[in-house]
Amino acid sequence: MAIKTFTTGEVLTAADTNTYLNNGGLVWIAEQIITTSTATVEFVNCFTSTYANYRLVISNVLCINQGDIRMYFGTTLGATGYYGSCFYDRSDGGLTGYVRSNNIGTVSIGLSDNAAGSISSYSVDIFEPQRGTRTMMAGNYQGRVSYTGFSGGCEASNTQFTTLRLFNSVGNISQGSFRLYGYRQA
Repeated sequence: MAIKTFTTGEVLTAADTNTYLNNGGLVWIAEQIITTSTATVEFVNCFTSTYANYRLVISNVLCINQGDIRMYFGTTLGATGYYGSCFYDRSDGGLTGYVRSNNIGTVSIGLSDNAAGSISSYSVDIFEPQRGTRTMMAGNYQGRVSYTGFSGGCEASNTQFTTLRLFNSVGNISQGSFRLYGYRQA
């Protein structure tokens, strides 16, 4: 889309406004607000050909047990095909480490916690899940009181996905806001 420059006194039309509103930024797709214990957070039929890339924003997550938040695409948990790493560091100099996915059925996007008041938040970009190419993801998170980290990985099957699922590696998710957005394409 060509950028239009407006001059003083020019009338801003509805068509101009709609064009600019529809050609930039993120578009809300769906959300899941978790208030009671659940094993899996699901976004069914969320990926379409309308958007090539997506952003998943997760906030105020608390889990039944400590573990890591994992994601996979499609309707069934696979045994293979995911590669990636989630690195974490504790700001007070404590434990530093990683969670690796080496040809397993999920990829980790960050640590989770179960201590009262110790919530986690995540932001993950998902690249081309509906294109039939490798679906890649990259993100960061803050959680577990003083932990911070980043993650990245891919699902290597070259499958067109329409569904996203997330879960805690050790027990249920007891609270959190999960919001999915599409990146507009101009």
